[in-house]
Amino acid sequence: MARKVLVAGFGNELVPGDDCGLRAVEELRERLGGRGDVDVRRLGRGVQALIHLLPKYDVVILVDASRRVEPGRVRVSRLSCSGVEAPESLHEAGLVEAACMAVEVAEALGRRPTVYLVECGVGDGAAPIREAVDVVEGLLVEAEGGPGDGQEARGDG
Repeated sequence: MARKVLVAGFGNELVPGDDCGLRAVEELRERLGGRGDVDVRRLGRGVQALIHLLPKYDVVILVDASRRVEPGRVRVSRLSCSGVEAPESLHEAGLVEAACMAVEVAEALGRRPTVYLVECGVGDGAAPIREAVDVVEGLLVEAEGGPGDGQEARGDG
């Protein structure tokens, strides 16, 4: 059975250096050339959409800029919700909080999606965007290989 995969790009084009996720999914869409087994979405600042989207997929790859990563670098990791507290309101949720809430919804529906975070250091330049796209393509190859149980994402993080 084919695994359902979502790649979602986040960011704000009005904030310098915060558009890595948006630009990465645009480039990825071009590279994949309409490949039907991967749903590539540009979600912008719409982290709340994860509540509805994430439970529908087996593998979810979230791409966003992050101040936790050195400018010009890319870090990839499996989402860990340990210690993540839900905000008072979904409107106050950042990407990680919204993704963890969406995982809770998925688990309540009997789903156990594998969720990866691909984070670009905030800053200008195309190099981290190309690297993020390369990382996502590597994760897609891993997703084709079967369940992500026990697999660790590759990257410098």
